[in-house]
Amino acid sequence: MTGECSQPLSVKFGRHGACAGTSYLAELRWHGGSRWLHVLAPPTAGASLHGLVLPPLGAKPSTSISMAESATFDPVLCSPMDAWSLLSRIQSAEARAPPLPAHPATLARGFGLELEYLTEAARDAIGNSLKVAQMRAALHHLLEPTAGAPDGHASLEPLRSALRRCEAWTATIDPAILATPEGLAERMLEATEGLNTISDPRVRADARMRSLHMLLRRGAIMKSEFQSPSPPHELRFVADAALEIAAFVSGALASTGAAATSISAVGHSATAIHVHVNVRNPAAGGTLLSAVELLGVLFAWIRFDQVTLRFARSWMWSEPSCAPLLATGAEMGSLEDPWVYAGDVGMPSSGNSAAEGPRPATSASAVAGDAAAEAPEMNPEMISDAEMRARYDVPSFVRAVWTVVHADGFEELSEQHKIGRLFGLSSPAEALTRQCSINLMAIRKHGTLEFRRFHGSLDATLIVRWAHFCVAFVECFRSRPWSLLSEHPSAEAALQALQTAQEEATADELMACMHGFVDPKLASHMASDAVR
Repeated sequence: MTGECSQPLSVKFGRHGACAGTSYLAELRWHGGSRWLHVLAPPTAGASLHGLVLPPLGAKPSTSISMAESATFDPVLCSPMDAWSLLSRIQSAEARAPPLPAHPATLARGFGLELEYLTEAARDAIGNSLKVAQMRAALHHLLEPTAGAPDGHASLEPLRSALRRCEAWTATIDPAILATPEGLAERMLEATEGLNTISDPRVRADARMRSLHMLLRRGAIMKSEFQSPSPPHELRFVADAALEIAAFVSGALASTGAAATSISAVGHSATAIHVHVNVRNPAAGGTLLSAVELLGVLFAWIRFDQVTLRFARSWMWSEPSCAPLLATGAEMGSLEDPWVYAGDVGMPSSGNSAAEGPRPATSASAVAGDAAAEAPEMNPEMISDAEMRARYDVPSFVRAVWTVVHADGFEELSEQHKIGRLFGLSSPAEALTRQCSINLMAIRKHGTLEFRRFHGSLDATLIVRWAHFCVAFVECFRSRPWSLLSEHPSAEAALQALQTAQEEATADELMACMHGFVDPKLASHMASDAVR
């Protein structure tokens, strides 16, 4: 298909036989340049909305509770769940999900979680948040003696240990979290199984109304980001991380209620899950990665970027806060001007109220590394057009990395200095910026690779498997780094190989590469969850 200069040119892709997420690729060429267009077939059955709401079962919090009253505040007054019921719930859910292979390397490596939700915002008389107090009260309730458990309660000890570790999780305010449009909120509640399990009609009606208020952010609703502890107490699968995550989500959060809002009013993701996997922090678990190993993990992630994309719900497929790393170049078709990235120049209001204002960039926490606050990105007014176009652009990144790696004296540098050249200040990593599907700037700030791809969820088994996949991905591809930059004679040849590998990548290929690190059925399980 060809077109004349200044004349409209349209391209149509038929959906016949295409499954959700099928990728189509087209190239637009003109004298002196070219650009690629990526088109993903949308889900034919609509967006999957299950597992996004945990109805609050506790006593309704007051917005004018006193400090004295807060000491006896019981958020699980109406909740029948005890530790034995929680363990039964976790075990039942785990039995329906793919197993986690006990690969020794994946068990030892440390990681951290950032979970974004809307929650009820109980406050004391002077406006201080009592969310953490609520969570701890729920945990204490679950740690109380349990009636009906087997003699000796020995089977409950691992869960009780996990619940005690959950007390170290923290809650902060994340202004990037957004509300859900009303019609979509109603559909999310229809897909919420937890509401149907409440036998008392009055309690069920109250839980439904409070869940709706959370989804719409109506009234005293808090934008909560829950963070797992920093090193040396970070999550590790060898230390029962899977049980700790399940205890926090299915225990504490299920007692107080939470909503993982899905699609905002402007079509962007309203909540997300970020996984920080330790790669360079000596205080956290896991062998520290070399520069070659880090590049191996990164190039493997780019290679399978469009495969892992299908593991998340469809509203994350072109989400600006986790931009896809397309080997053919930056392509953000959901934005009004795909040549300029909205995360740098401000975004339109995404909430139900104009008071929400522009959505700010999400701030990363020190989940697995340095506790210093993340520095703000450069003022867009100070960035040239050429620099702006180079951001989020894999071809520019590959060319810059090629220049660094093939510079005189690079091989003689210490490992620390090599990593600094590639991922430190003013390095190629900063050109990609932090709001990509994998955040390389977290290496310098926290000693982690931050995986930003996944949608917000309250399905504990799904969160556990995504976190395990991220840890396993690092372990798998650090042990078999792709020597992309050394086996090709030029940056352009390496880039062409990366583009071809990404275009031809499949879920079966990814599972074959990760054999022994993840269950072979993981890809189909994640993909089916995203579109069911």
